[in-house]
Amino acid sequence: MKQVVLQPAAGSLNCAETSAESLALGFVTLIPQMMGVLRRHLRAGAQLELRPGQFRMLLLLQMFGPASLSDVADQLGLTLPSASKLAEELGKLGFIARRTDTADRRRIVLSLVPSGRSALDAVQTEAQHQLSELFEPLTAAERKFLACAVSVMRPLFAAKPGVAVGAASGGGGVRKNPVRKKSQVHQKVAV
Repeated sequence: MKQVVLQPAAGSLNCAETSAESLALGFVTLIPQMMGVLRRHLRAGAQLELRPGQFRMLLLLQMFGPASLSDVADQLGLTLPSASKLAEELGKLGFIARRTDTADRRRIVLSLVPSGRSALDAVQTEAQHQLSELFEPLTAAERKFLACAVSVMRPLFAAKPGVAVGAASGGGGVRKNPVRKKSQVHQKVAV
């Protein structure tokens, strides 16, 4: 596989590289930069500070509803003990509820509670505000270009091979699909 190096001209959109590899490289390098900027802005203006892992867990529970601790750990790329600690922290803050599944007492189910939804909404509102300031200097054409890119990308990241959404016994949640082709790659939710 050949390595593609993107070097966009300063101040312009570089749309010349259209191969899947160059797009992948662009996103692999852009996403950490984007998250770093967002974290810095959120820390500077946040009334409520959530660590990135806490934010991601709340967001996952908001998007998919109640889910088992092991499924949440898997989706976030965490070990079960790390996810359990994170869930315990969020439980102590009053943002999520932990309960034992009535069908399988070994299974812990996590769900977002109203105070967690409010906290997540506050952080998302602040993030939206910070990002809108970042996008403000862009021209209308550049913003339209990005809006189109987001609409094209959203379904790509919504598809999660090997994960059934809303299939847990509780009427919602995230569960691994037992039927997976060898060629499928299990994608993590990147938040």
